[in-house]
Amino acid sequence: MKGDYRVGCCRQFCALVKRSIICTFREPSVFAAKLVQHIVLGFVVGSVFYKLPYDVEGAVSLSGCLMMSVSIVVFLPTYACIT
Repeated sequence: MKGDYRVGCCRQFCALVKRSIICTFREPSVFAAKLVQHIVLGFVVGSVFYKLPYDVEGAVSLSGCLMMSVSIVVFLPTYACIT
């Protein structure tokens, strides 16, 4: 039994992105707080990993930087759900 309501993945993704943008800009104070949070975290991570040496220790530090960046991108949006 197939339903008449079938929507593709791309259309669902576009609807979710549109809804997320509307919710983000609906509350300017939350948008400003998130923007400041992202900028500060960018400066902190950038200053910690600025001018890495071109050796094995630098490569290990770079992999740590990439791991930290990925974890920030993944987990930062969930902080709004926790608080």
